[in-house]
This record gives sequence, structure tokens and C-alpha cells, in this order.
Amino acid sequence: YNDYINGVTPIQYGKYLAYAGYEITDQPAASNDPTLGINVANNNGKKIVANVLRGGPGWIDGINVNDELVSIDGVAVTDPATMLNSKKVGDKVSVAVMRDNLPLTLQVTLLRNPKVNYKVEELPSPTADQLIVRKKWLGL
Repeated sequence: YNDYINGVTPIQYGKYLAYAGYEITDQPAASNDPTLGINVANNNGKKIVANVLRGGPGWIDGINVNDELVSIDGVAVTDPATMLNSKKVGDKVSVAVMRDNLPLTLQVTLLRNPKVNYKVEELPSPTADQLIVRKKWLGL
């Protein structure tokens, strides 16, 4: 109780789901897609930074909320995510922004996209004990 309710110990979902004959996987875990770690909103044709992922590349290298993205590597910003398709994790990109109506160019090192997408699936051959636990969990 102290670890999980009052504390910050991460729950071992894989371990507990296995008791009921399930497994959990992170679909993009093997992905190595680069990201700036920002979300952008379209405001009257301008690409405005809506949020910056704490600890992400934008956070580390100085992109701020409300910055207007002007260009990435000299190319006018359309969709920042698709503009990175030809890039790799570890590449440096030059990000031109307008901050408080002043131009600013930042060198940002791309990092792996930390996005997660969990999928829970039944194990192929659950044991009788796992099926009993599953029935109790699901109230069947």
C-alpha cells in the first residue's frame, strides 16, 4: 500500500497480468523515431508551440511554449513531425522560432520518441490457475 498508493513505485503490470494469462507489450517500444518533444497548434496559419515534453529535446535545447516555429533546417514549418522523417535520433536540427517577436535559432538534438501504446493480449496457452484468476478478475 505504501509503495503503490502512497508511494511512487511503478506497478509491474506484466507480472500481475501474467497471473491471469495475459501479457502487455508496448507497440512502439522498438521504434527509433526522432522527435522534437513538442506539440504544435495552428494559430491563424502560424505554428505555435502548445506544449513541450519535460526532459525531451525541445525542453533540453530551449524551445518554449508560445514560440512560433518558423523553420527546421531552413525549410518553412508545415508539419514538424513529418519534417523529421528523414532524420535520425541524435541528429542536430536548426529550429528557427519567433519568441516575443524576436527571431531566435536553436540547435536541437533529436531524441527517440517516448510515446507508448500498450496492448494487452491473452497468452496462447493459459494454465488452469491463470484461467481461474482471469475469471475472478473479470467477474465471470
